Amino acid sequence: MRSNGGTELNVGFDYTFPLGTWVHLAVTQSGNTGNLYINGALVATNTAINIKPSNLGNTNQNYLGKSQFADPMFQGSIDDFRIYKCALSTTEIAALAANVPATQSITFNPLTTRVVGEDDFDAFASASSLLPVKYSSSDSAIARIKNDRIQIIKAGTTNITASQEGNASYSAANSVVQTLTVTRKEQTITFNAIPVKILDDQDFDTGATASSGLPVSYHISNPLVATIVNGKIHLTGIGSCLITALQAGNEMYNAAGSVSRTLTVNSTLKLNTRMLMLMLPTIKSSQILLF
Repeated sequence: MRSNGGTELNVGFDYTFPLGTWVHLAVTQSGNTGNLYINGALVATNTAINIKPSNLGNTNQNYLGKSQFADPMFQGSIDDFRIYKCALSTTEIAALAANVPATQSITFNPLTTRVVGEDDFDAFASASSLLPVKYSSSDSAIARIKNDRIQIIKAGTTNITASQEGNASYSAANSVVQTLTVTRKEQTITFNAIPVKILDDQDFDTGATASSGLPVSYHISNPLVATIVNGKIHLTGIGSCLITALQAGNEMYNAAGSVSRTLTVNSTLKLNTRMLMLMLPTIKSSQILLF
């Protein structure tokens, strides 16, 4: 390689090509080290390769079997030509030369527990070959694969499998399976204290709400004091009872913790008696008739 007319950098080795025989040549560069392999064996190394192919920029003299200079043309056949995005190891080069696909493995760490409603996510499995990893889900009703990412559907458990089928250079990797657990969201109920009621009061809504926005239902401990009519509290008698607000949850939310409040219902008679007692001091003694 040569950049901007600088010193030519190469990895050289004197070798006589045999006639009528296929020869496997491979050149790798990792950092400043360039290696030359012939038939899978390392034959030359140069540790002073201080430019990268990417430093050359756009080139327009890219040939196979022909030099950029007045050198003889290559007289032979080329069966295969490959460019990799990383420097292959000595073992991988030897496997290529022997026409045996190199082995690869998948790294796939355990998956953290997810919550319904979270965004699609990458499971970050990777293959030692740097080839792309594919995913599959054992239960697409819980989570499915969309655009190579995991999409949560509902709460439950499913197995996510990471696989890499290989190519001409790598054999298929052993698949790795991790369990994905998806939980529902949590919710809470807000239920304020209930003012004292009078038996003649109209049916009323207690105003309890769930943080999920789901509807709240009620349970009344004593139907002789109050009942539920059309979703509202209907007073049936004097006394006290507990009104419990409930929200059972759904596919997205866990059931909320119930919240109870005391309802006290007084009679109209008690109110009238109190009003009469307040009025008595205004009555003159001459107005009181004794029997």
